[in-house]
Amino acid sequence: MRILIVEDEKIIRNAIAEEVQSTGLFSQVDTAKNGEDALEKVLAQDWEGILLDIMMPKMDGLSFLAAFRAQAPGSYARAVKVVLSGHDDFAFAQKALQQGVEDYLLKPLRPADIRDLAKRIYDMASNRRSAEENRREANKLHRRREASLRQLFWKSALLGENDAPNLEARCAELNIPAKATYRVYLLHLAEGEQGDCLDLREGEDAMAAAVAAHGSPCGLVSVDGRTFALVGVGDEGEENGLSALGKALGPCWICCVGPAVSSLLDLQRSYREAKFLLGYAMAKGRDFLRAEDLETLPGSGQASLPLSDLFRLQTWLRLGDQESIDGYLRQSFDRIAGDPEMQRPDNLQAFVGGIQFICTIALQEKAGGHTDNAYLQAWKQNAEVKDSFLHLPAFEAEVGRILATNMAYSSRAGSSGSSAMVDQEKAIGMDH
Repeated sequence: MRILIVEDEKIIRNAIAEEVQSTGLFSQVDTAKNGEDALEKVLAQDWEGILLDIMMPKMDGLSFLAAFRAQAPGSYARAVKVVLSGHDDFAFAQKALQQGVEDYLLKPLRPADIRDLAKRIYDMASNRRSAEENRREANKLHRRREASLRQLFWKSALLGENDAPNLEARCAELNIPAKATYRVYLLHLAEGEQGDCLDLREGEDAMAAAVAAHGSPCGLVSVDGRTFALVGVGDEGEENGLSALGKALGPCWICCVGPAVSSLLDLQRSYREAKFLLGYAMAKGRDFLRAEDLETLPGSGQASLPLSDLFRLQTWLRLGDQESIDGYLRQSFDRIAGDPEMQRPDNLQAFVGGIQFICTIALQEKAGGHTDNAYLQAWKQNAEVKDSFLHLPAFEAEVGRILATNMAYSSRAGSSGSSAMVDQEKAIGMDH
């Protein structure tokens, strides 16, 4: 702890400093010869105790207190301030107490009185510091609790688990806009050549710093060890900077942007489409994709499969749900068998291309984004579509071959992804 003694008479100033130093309570005992000198010192650093005279040249004690309070209110409030005066005048004492001093004492003081005073200042400063630390700790715990609640809220929103009747009340509690435009930004820390990319800890730090610097209201959720979901709130166009966030983080990050939605209850759709884009981006080596790009993606635009079917197939493939895949294929084959237009070779080729397209994305995600995974490379070679289809049996056999190859390679693709990601996929459901 530090204490500053402000006294214009040198002999008295040094005597008080010597007695205070003799107590051994303070790590620094410094002096100032007037209020002007003292003000310079208190503005340079915090002092736990200030012992000062009233009547001094250049700047008296009361003027010093007023200037200190105005220019550094935080430091002023933390300091224990005691006035020493040779004037037994109520007006002086009243003005000093109005400035928030803790005590007003009359000179002269005996050496023992000075040592006792130093002990009282030390005790008051210690109590004040403990109270301040307790307040800071309480505020820190409150912020942590609020951050945890906000992350749970956003996770529930991404998975479509928020309860509509209680939604507005929860938003008000967490200071989240209940009615706005929302958009999900998935940011994935990719892997590359050694030295090209940040390690995971640096990536998390970069993400946290970038989000903190962004300044607009948003939610940040860790989807797994390498992927973050950032929920933008407000008018989230390209110009607002959130889309640029992924690019600003550097070449190690893949940024995929889901569509804007007008309700928190629809946030799951933005998240699901952003996940689909992320799988495509990892498979195709892209670093930035928006929902608006879906129709122009190579492969998806010619897949002749509805977007909802692509989403469902991606989920079933990830979970290894062969029963759902078989059911979907039976329905698709029956529909194609009853529609001569769909049996045209170019349409059959497009359907097979769509199956191959979504299998590649699902397997890429299964491999945890490791683009150099040996099984993934082998899959791409074995699943390549080479033939045109002039009749349905060959078409159905090729679809079956591609899916069977995917299932075989998927079981050996290395990383199967975190259990949290699988649980999220199950929670999303199959009805979209």
